[in-house]
Amino acid sequence: MTIKYPIENVYSLSLPEALEALQSDAATGISQAEANSRGEQFGANIYQAQKQKTVWAILLHQFKSLIVYILLIGALVSFYFNDVIDALAILVVVLVNALIGFFMELQARSSMNALKEMDVIHSKVLRDGKVNEIPSEKLTPGDVIMLEAGDIIPGDGRLLEANQLQCDESSLTGESIPSEKNTEKLEAGTVLGDQLNMVFKGASVINGNGKALITGIARQTELGTISSLVECSEETSTPLDKKLTSLSRKLIWLTLIL
Repeated sequence: MTIKYPIENVYSLSLPEALEALQSDAATGISQAEANSRGEQFGANIYQAQKQKTVWAILLHQFKSLIVYILLIGALVSFYFNDVIDALAILVVVLVNALIGFFMELQARSSMNALKEMDVIHSKVLRDGKVNEIPSEKLTPGDVIMLEAGDIIPGDGRLLEANQLQCDESSLTGESIPSEKNTEKLEAGTVLGDQLNMVFKGASVINGNGKALITGIARQTELGTISSLVECSEETSTPLDKKLTSLSRKLIWLTLIL
């Protein structure tokens, strides 16, 4: 069954309109066969991370600096003039600096990978009229999930039921006060923080319980949009890096003049 996905401004749709748009049912959800079909069509509910740098690429990156180039040239000049002690001292400094940066970056990557492995969330989903607990990565648009206090919301969703439901959305909106949820239809153009009939991936349920229609998974969620922007951002130099680069250029010109 073909559905239109993603759906814009789903918060401005009534419950029957949202269910019809995603060809789902509030009482029974979608069938397992339909879920499998949509899973193949829209993919898994996970972020496809960018390809990680190889260990050799990380190591070589530590030498990518004008200061390092100058030191290496200095070491070569020292060797040329048979000043072996100075040359070895320079090389040791460069090597120690590179190894420190290398191991720090490697440790940071290992920590991130460990966190990703821990981020395995299970969701209570309604399929074929029965509630089953499945890994959240297998959720698909049109699924109906059950929410209760303590749950981490696995995807963006339009609320079908909300019983004293409160969610912590501080990671998305910056608001420290839990958001009181309801199922009322909203006007188009409502800002994210005021979309009280929606729940968002990564937020947590603080109080109450409810039922939500999954309207966005993976990168089609608000959290996924933020992750995409972060990954696409260009690598910028720190003020210290800029000052070191400027100093390196001055040293190069001074050396050429001398």
